[in-house]
Amino acid sequence: MSLQKIAHVPPPTVKADATVMDAVELMAEAGVGAVAVVEKDQLRGIFTERDVMLRVVLKNRNPSQTHLSEVMTSPAQTVTDDMPMEEALNFLLEKHIRHLPIVDREGDSSRSLP
Repeated sequence: MSLQKIAHVPPPTVKADATVMDAVELMAEAGVGAVAVVEKDQLRGIFTERDVMLRVVLKNRNPSQTHLSEVMTSPAQTVTDDMPMEEALNFLLEKHIRHLPIVDREGDSSRSLP
């Protein structure tokens, strides 16, 4: 079974110039723990709950004044949409990743795990 059958479609997306507060509000509204940071349909990074803790709260940054480009994880670890599910799950476990963007062969982000 490929990732296309089990991935969440589409993941919430924001631009790199969005603030941390914008991203956190979107994550709360969507009930997710991460957003994909995209520009021109290309994945530029990922911003997660862990990034909020380690790169914003612990660094005493103001979420309303901090842009995602300053604190997102970039480049994001990704897998392609034709990867077998077992291989992707092993990748998650090996890298200790909780949120994994899925891209197509052109690098367009269209799905995520979970």
